[in-house]
Amino acid sequence: AITEAYQEVYGYPALTPEVKAGILGRNAARLHGVEPVHRDCAFSRAELRQVRAELALPTPTLGPTTADEVAHAIAAHLV
Repeated sequence: AITEAYQEVYGYPALTPEVKAGILGRNAARLHGVEPVHRDCAFSRAELRQVRAELALPTPTLGPTTADEVAHAIAAHLV
């Protein structure tokens, strides 16, 4: 981060999101001859649900899943 003192003494700008985008994004685009495209990413809730359903990954439960398994795990780990 650039402190206010450095900004005053050395004339550095504040690191706003816009400045960071310029440093990290537009400089790289310029170096590679790429013209950045600016467009909004708009989608409906239905489209979001559809994409989530299509890309759904299994979310396995790690560890015990029943009361008996929990009781056995607790008993096994309490010494």
